Amino acid sequence: MRKQNVIKICKLALMLASLGSSIATANEVSLAMYGYIKARCSVAFHQHDVELSNTRSSQAELDLRCNSPMTLTLYSQNGGLSHHNNDVLVPYRVTLTVPKAKRETVFSALQLKQGKAIHFEQVLFSERASLAVQLQQPLVFAGRYSDEIRLEITPDLYGRGL
Repeated sequence: MRKQNVIKICKLALMLASLGSSIATANEVSLAMYGYIKARCSVAFHQHDVELSNTRSSQAELDLRCNSPMTLTLYSQNGGLSHHNNDVLVPYRVTLTVPKAKRETVFSALQLKQGKAIHFEQVLFSERASLAVQLQQPLVFAGRYSDEIRLEITPDLYGRGL
């Protein structure tokens, strides 16, 4: 019985050896691989209000997150700080600073009324940025002033927009 086991093992070894040589001479095959990750971008302020009553400048921190190049567009609702009781519009300047991108961009509130786009070729997976607001003249009339700055962030997969 031991001799039969040895013969079986030898036959198995010969069969495996012949299989190995046929594998080595087989035709080549290739495997196609692919993947897809959806472009995702977001922007969020750490505080939602900027108080300018007793100062001529203030700053807000924001987080930019995007897994592709992007376009950030800034809009001003009024084009300046609008007085609620009359037609007074106090001009201001906005400075957006994005350290990782080594960018500092300055716009007037009036320019932002039409919207201003800033293109980033870098991928800013997670970036802390700042938006500084500086009044161009002091608030002098009693009453309430307001404006709203809106930021839109858009993935820029193909260079300058989707």
